[in-house]
Amino acid sequence: MADLPMAEIRAISLDAVHSVAGSQAGDAEVDIRLDSSDEPAYFITLQLDRTQQPLLTPAARIRIGQRIRDALIEAGDERYPFVRFLSRDDWNARAGARPA
Repeated sequence: MADLPMAEIRAISLDAVHSVAGSQAGDAEVDIRLDSSDEPAYFITLQLDRTQQPLLTPAARIRIGQRIRDALIEAGDERYPFVRFLSRDDWNARAGARPA
């Protein structure tokens, strides 16, 4: 299994969200943690700006996750990506609540 740099996982995530969400796409944050079966997995948080248009449909969110998964597999990385989406307000509130 390939051990991709976190910057590359972030770039893959941003490419996927930009390809589907376009101008709604914002930032991305990636973390590696154990999933419920104690396997390492990517936990990806994507920021969406919904001031321009409604939030993404469930199908669009699934397409983003699939694009990330496909890119990881193509790069030889079998870790599963768990993807969540936050609005800009929720993203900023989350970042502001983190301990320094």
